[in-house]
Amino acid sequence: MWGFVAVLVLFLVAPILVFLVSGWLARKREIVNSISKTGAKIYLDQFFGNDSGEERDLPAFEKCYTRRFGRRMYIVPLVLLTLSASLLLILAVSEVLRLLDATSDSILRLPVVSIAALAGGYMWAVNDVIGRARRFDLAPVHINWMTFRLIISIPMGTAVAEVFSDEMGAPLAFFLGAFPTSTLFTIIRRLFKQQSKIDVSASRKGDLEMLQGIDSQVSERFVDEGISSVVQLAYCDPIDLTMRSNYSFSFVADCVSQALAWLYFEESLPKMRVYSIRGAQEVWNFVNGIDGEQAPSGASETLTLLARSLEIEENALLLTLREISEDPYTNFLVEVWQTS
Repeated sequence: MWGFVAVLVLFLVAPILVFLVSGWLARKREIVNSISKTGAKIYLDQFFGNDSGEERDLPAFEKCYTRRFGRRMYIVPLVLLTLSASLLLILAVSEVLRLLDATSDSILRLPVVSIAALAGGYMWAVNDVIGRARRFDLAPVHINWMTFRLIISIPMGTAVAEVFSDEMGAPLAFFLGAFPTSTLFTIIRRLFKQQSKIDVSASRKGDLEMLQGIDSQVSERFVDEGISSVVQLAYCDPIDLTMRSNYSFSFVADCVSQALAWLYFEESLPKMRVYSIRGAQEVWNFVNGIDGEQAPSGASETLTLLARSLEIEENALLLTLREISEDPYTNFLVEVWQTS
């Protein structure tokens, strides 16, 4: 029994250890190598102030990154996951052996439906951790969610199975345990609504999905990290959001860039894409081209067409574009993007 439990726990923990050896370093290089000396100084001044008197250079940026997102942040979640999984699997395996051999005894009697629910939750956790480790998409919060999922799998599966017949209890508990956590909560809300006649509606859809490239899955990930509106996205720390969401830095930077432009143009922003303006970075390029000593050919004509398309007076539009291009957050994104 102990050997079998050890193998099961290793299946769950090994991908995390592999990620910490190689995947975490790859994620760190992606961020650190995307920042120039100027970008590092702008970022540290923008999000950390300049009261400490420390140097604002690449080594300081890398030190700050390691302090906030280093491997040590995985220690506590990994220990909790290992202990929780070990204890639950010992209880489940000992009960299975008791059922197979009436002469043996178990540590704690568990109903079959509870074992089935734990098996489903374990299957989901292993599948999730292997996929995330392979995609370099593993943050400490994901490990905490796995621990939470294993802990609640038994009471949740047992409670849901009570609604159905005894024959369907164990299979249903297993299948429910294998569902993603968000889907599982949706099913439970619907069952509760059917049984209690109380309407428990999901939260209102946010406005993040109005930006290009942000679908419901991306929006939910940002909401999980405390970013539920375009304004919050526009003025968030893009590196912090990159590490907490585990999306690529280029993608997060593009989302922030669009959000900065959306604050001024809102639903009119999609009309600007045909003029090669998707977000604040493109606005910066456009304004600097117009204000340069030698404006690109057709720049003034493009401004006229854009103002006509948006039904805005040309000088007012140019003033708005300059406001966006001079925003400190825009300057940081431009610096990082040009370096990348």
